[in-house]
Amino acid sequence: MDVSIDLGSTAAIDKLGTDTNQSNDDQTTSENISSSTIEEESPINQNALSKYFGKPEVDQKDDFFDSFPVQGPEDEHTHTRHRTISTSHEEKVCFEYEDRPASNPPLEVDQLKDFESFEGNEAESDPISENHLIQSHPLSESVSSHDTLPHIEDIKFDMGFNDGMYEAWIFNESTQKVLASIMADPNYVVNEQDLTKPCVLIEETITDPITDLMQKYNKTDRAPTLSLNDVQPDLAGLKKLLAGQAYRSAFNLTTHLLTAVGQGSDGWKSSETRHTPYTIQLWYTRIALLVKLRLYSLAETECHQFAFFEKPDLCYEFYCNDPDTNGRGSMVPFSMRILSAQLPQYLGKVDEGLERLSSILKVVRKISSNLLNGLAEDGSGLQLTEERRNASIQLWNRREVSVLHAMANALLSCKDYPAALSVYREILDLDRNNEDSIFSCMGRVYIMAGDIKRAEEYFKKSSVDTYINQGLLSIGKSDFNMASNWFSKAGRSEYVAANNLAVCQLYNGKLCSALELLQTLVDEDPIQCLHEGILFNLCTLYELESSLPWSKKSRLLSIVNEHKTDGFMTASLKLP
Repeated sequence: MDVSIDLGSTAAIDKLGTDTNQSNDDQTTSENISSSTIEEESPINQNALSKYFGKPEVDQKDDFFDSFPVQGPEDEHTHTRHRTISTSHEEKVCFEYEDRPASNPPLEVDQLKDFESFEGNEAESDPISENHLIQSHPLSESVSSHDTLPHIEDIKFDMGFNDGMYEAWIFNESTQKVLASIMADPNYVVNEQDLTKPCVLIEETITDPITDLMQKYNKTDRAPTLSLNDVQPDLAGLKKLLAGQAYRSAFNLTTHLLTAVGQGSDGWKSSETRHTPYTIQLWYTRIALLVKLRLYSLAETECHQFAFFEKPDLCYEFYCNDPDTNGRGSMVPFSMRILSAQLPQYLGKVDEGLERLSSILKVVRKISSNLLNGLAEDGSGLQLTEERRNASIQLWNRREVSVLHAMANALLSCKDYPAALSVYREILDLDRNNEDSIFSCMGRVYIMAGDIKRAEEYFKKSSVDTYINQGLLSIGKSDFNMASNWFSKAGRSEYVAANNLAVCQLYNGKLCSALELLQTLVDEDPIQCLHEGILFNLCTLYELESSLPWSKKSRLLSIVNEHKTDGFMTASLKLP
């Protein structure tokens, strides 16, 4: 049994959007989706991916934009343990659907750490990975605060007029030709192969696994909780389910909502599927929920229908002859493209995921280059005001940083530390406002790589997470007593530190103290501390303490039953 430590937050992902290239290995829709038997799919480690990260040869102007959860943060996505570090203290699912200029997306703490490595995550033989590095998940938009899924609670369905800044995209040549033909001839007939006709492929209802576990282990019913039956079958109901983290119910509702707009299970029979910003946001929500629930294969299957978002009917210009449709550019949210591009990584195909992210990065840099050269985002001669141009330059700079964070996460997941550090240096050039957090992330990467001296150098440049970073350095030196002292200074409200402190106590032979610490966290603040990572560690300690841990796990299940909705991942309770 391996014991792992949480490295807080090392990688970030800009809006969780994941789509760019679909994988060719589609799975049949006959998969049985039983929430009680959801499996986490582990990525396959592959190395030598540095080939994706040489700086492109660009002129000085373009160089200004060279560097990238993710939404910087990404995570949560526990997406089957990826080497990202989470520093957030809340269990938020940052599904960022909109990257309009507002505040930085919230940070994600998803899965603090594990005492046992999950499938496919055995630590390598470097100094600090022998038993103590935890694997986290993608965060969100910048290094200091990010997640992996679109901040689900903040989902916005904005169907208003767009000015082309957020929706801008440079499509492939064939798509541009079709759009030009439509705008030139209102009667132009588009070839059916140039259209997307997405339909609901997963008709099965995803049930609440806590219900089954309560019946099996506690012989009692599930506590009343927010579900599909408690909301209206409309957009307001969907938002309510998302806000309440009832993710399985929210997914089931998207099936009804998509069916209502002609994109249900028989949507493929329609001669033409009409897309709107609303329907695309529904699909984004649906796919992001599958990722949140770690049903990556199913997410990839449904996402594949959109053909990397390059079809002309996903553009506003395709409907230029419709008076009800205004705007230009793509209806597909940028974060949805990133989410799609990350799906292969969660399925163990890191190379493919990096190729998709590289394709997105290429377009982002081209758009930035166009803006710096006096053109519109798409390269046209459309006149932009100075204020509008500057706002767009800043937006696409942030998006470039987001893509780079997603790439760093992918590289960390396969332990290509040199390439990941190279990407972080690019991010540093682009995002000096967050250099403290970036230096902290780089220090943690050096710890994972076993270079304690360099890690110490980078931590000295950072003023964030000082106690946690010093504790991690001590762990790298196998000084668990000193590590315990540093984590203790962070205070109990620092759940990442408290979690790591419990691991150090275990290494110091204080199993009872470690158990008491985590159990107290859960008992005193179940709202904040019923975190899947903490519960997983606590259940592992129960197993170390006794050969009959079932009664204590059953008690935890009762607490989860009382405080959690159907979005909770019950695998953390380690109940068969």
